[in-house]
Amino acid sequence: MKPILFNTGMTRAILEGRKTVTRRVVKPQPEGHPVPMPADSCWSGYFAIQGAERVVRPPYQPGDVLWVRETWRNAVLDVSQYSFGEVVNEESYDGYQYKEDMSFNFPNRPCEKFDPEYYIVSPSAVGRWRPSIHMPREAARIFLRVTGVRVERLHEIATIEAQQEGQPECTGGIMSCGGQESCFDCEASYQNAIRWFSSVWDNTIKSADRTTCGWDANPWVWVIEFEQISKEEAVYGV
Repeated sequence: MKPILFNTGMTRAILEGRKTVTRRVVKPQPEGHPVPMPADSCWSGYFAIQGAERVVRPPYQPGDVLWVRETWRNAVLDVSQYSFGEVVNEESYDGYQYKEDMSFNFPNRPCEKFDPEYYIVSPSAVGRWRPSIHMPREAARIFLRVTGVRVERLHEIATIEAQQEGQPECTGGIMSCGGQESCFDCEASYQNAIRWFSSVWDNTIKSADRTTCGWDANPWVWVIEFEQISKEEAVYGV
């Protein structure tokens, strides 16, 4: 199982089922066109660089299971058990809170539900928000399975693929033309999808890297398609 980072907006898109693909810059940028090696070769899963005597390996392979790193912080769940109006037992469980939707996750809490007639359950956050890069695996709540990997120039993205990168539906905001139908049912949205994705892309690239990796640079990128799976399937294969 391998980690993969997403910012808060893309995490939300995954949870809402809008994002099923991600693009990542090929580093270093190849001198020529990357071509997939044959499945029966010694370098299966790698890409040969036309005009160069080297191969590159994508960060993920089809079938890989990934756990998503997202912005998080520590949390605690205080559970008080009552009997005839008096506290008879108190327990605490460590866990996590996620910035995307402010939800909590307490992996080590008992599986049974706490009857509100006898228990008071109080989740609370502890400390500051932490960057996704520092998220431990045990805090993960989103798991993905890679279904396809290819390489292409960034500008080769098709309009439908830009939508699959997580484009939000029109709700009267910046993408809205004033119509009543969903952007996904509107012909104009296919042009908006590319514009939206190019803006999202540049916002994820450091200023110092935009000349080589920004939208206008049209870099080679890994196109990683995925599907969301349950934690049980990710950990136990069921």
